[in-house]
Amino acid sequence: IDQSSSASANANASASANANANTESASEDPRLVLLRSVRSQLEQLHPTPKAALKDVFGSGGDNVAAKDVKVGLSTLGVDVSLVESVLAVTESLVPEFGADGTIRERTGAKLPGIAPSNTYSTKDGKYLVLAANGDSIFQRLMEAIGRSDLANDSRFERNDGRAKASDELDEILGKWSESVTLKEALLILEAANVPGSGINSVAEVMKDPQLKARGAIEEHKLISGLELFMPAPIPKLSVTPGATRWLGPKLGQHNEEILNSLGLSLETKLKVTGEKE
Repeated sequence: IDQSSSASANANASASANANANTESASEDPRLVLLRSVRSQLEQLHPTPKAALKDVFGSGGDNVAAKDVKVGLSTLGVDVSLVESVLAVTESLVPEFGADGTIRERTGAKLPGIAPSNTYSTKDGKYLVLAANGDSIFQRLMEAIGRSDLANDSRFERNDGRAKASDELDEILGKWSESVTLKEALLILEAANVPGSGINSVAEVMKDPQLKARGAIEEHKLISGLELFMPAPIPKLSVTPGATRWLGPKLGQHNEEILNSLGLSLETKLKVTGEKE
């Protein structure tokens, strides 16, 4: 949890997406309740990871709320805390502290207590994500990279032993990954049935055949003639999968309407807009 932003997060900690069912009859179509709640959330969206997490949990709450309305519960709300949404994805952070007072600190890409599981740079300057923390998977990985001595090392037979030596294993795997290209590494891992993946840049994302097949990236033409690429709406519904139908007004399109509604004089409006009479 980012303590530097905890004050602002706490200020918004009880940002609720109310389903408004407390003012409606239990017989109301729950889909309308759901749509109102989703709309309420969308109106409060803020482009930060913490807020995005809140909206994920809020959407789940909306579905539960809609189901409860359908079975006759007429007074309910969806209370989604920004701080608690982040807390919910901190894995074993709380249980570890509760068990023996362990305070987990920043660990980079590795998973403490699970080894080997990390991200390594390759010969061609790309990154390889490896998840070989299963006992048999680890043995296959070591055989595949030419380290059968480690595959048969009793220290690494179980995860607890590998976790204690995670830095040693990271160094070994790091040297191996730097000796091969990402493509070569993935071929080796695939042949050994070891989970691994590269990390796609945005250029690779744009060319990804799976994303293209699913229509995950939309292409639009702006008024200026420039092309705009953007992620398509998710989730996709089977009958009404959704699409972006409007990109918004052009810059300054509503200036006149807004300035007139404020009752500004012509002189002030010209000063605000920088336009000439």
